[in-house]
Amino acid sequence: MAARGDFVRDAAPLAARVVQALGEEIDRASREPAATSEAARAALGELLGKSLPRTLIDEAWRWVDFTRDPLPVALETIAHDAWALGLAPQTTCRTLFG
Repeated sequence: MAARGDFVRDAAPLAARVVQALGEEIDRASREPAATSEAARAALGELLGKSLPRTLIDEAWRWVDFTRDPLPVALETIAHDAWALGLAPQTTCRTLFG
């Protein structure tokens, strides 16, 4: 999740509730992977107009992780790689994490 600094400052209680709700959903997804993957399969089916095979979701789900960790090192690597490939200007993500 990312938020504009002015939103976090001006609507701190609301921002805190959004962060809390997202954290609760991350925890639920970690506790209930089968229910979460089925909910994702159903939502994708609605968006695509057809159901995806359960085997496809099961295979893809092995590569999905839910974490509260913002993974700053990974984000920094992605930003560097995008710059190295000429896809984005050189920057740092360090300021995103305070």
